[in-house]
Amino acid sequence: MKKLVDYSDSDSETEEPLVKRKKRCQVKKDEWVCEINKKNREKGKEYCSKKKVDGEWKRNIRKPKRVMKPRCTCKEKGKSVIRCHSISEDDRKLLFAEYITICKNAKKTKSYTVEYLTYSYFKNFKNINFYNSIRPRKLKGDPKVTDIRALKYAPSGEIFYKLRFTTEYTLLNQRKNVRISKTPFENIPELYTECRNITNKKKYSDLQQLKNSMPRDYQNYYDNLPHED
Repeated sequence: MKKLVDYSDSDSETEEPLVKRKKRCQVKKDEWVCEINKKNREKGKEYCSKKKVDGEWKRNIRKPKRVMKPRCTCKEKGKSVIRCHSISEDDRKLLFAEYITICKNAKKTKSYTVEYLTYSYFKNFKNINFYNSIRPRKLKGDPKVTDIRALKYAPSGEIFYKLRFTTEYTLLNQRKNVRISKTPFENIPELYTECRNITNKKKYSDLQQLKNSMPRDYQNYYDNLPHED
């Protein structure tokens, strides 16, 4: 009696043993040449770049390290000119050394919370001034309000300020009005009791011109804007 043979699609009677696939090694991206050059460029160090010339890439182009240029010589000439002289030397060095990091962290992952405001939202804070001024000091030559770079309000009512972004917060040396008590926001009187009229005729005319670029369904709002003739 003949023995039964297992069915096989292969022509050969003997099958080759399966070869196991080698385990893929872990990718070390930090050791790539392009990543090393990228980090050196961000740190301001010397790095290698590439450039396309006549349709072909030329690689290993040496780029020198970044050097801070001298301060510009522009002067203040009204509001239309950038006031470069107001930036201190310490702030220039900080922007020069960490400008890429500052740009990367400028965009937040969370979206903005938008609230539609009307005239009833604005409050009258005239009678609840805890401090008459937020100027750090009052003597001649001392820092002014325009020299403040950051403010921090504590729950206790104290105010802290910074004259440089790299320094620590300093307590505002101003006498607090002890006669004024804390008032909840909803209990503060409203600044306006009705919608204010547009007094500038040119502003009202510009708002009317916006109707040319919007659907007719939204033009009714601009037709009913309160204004003075």
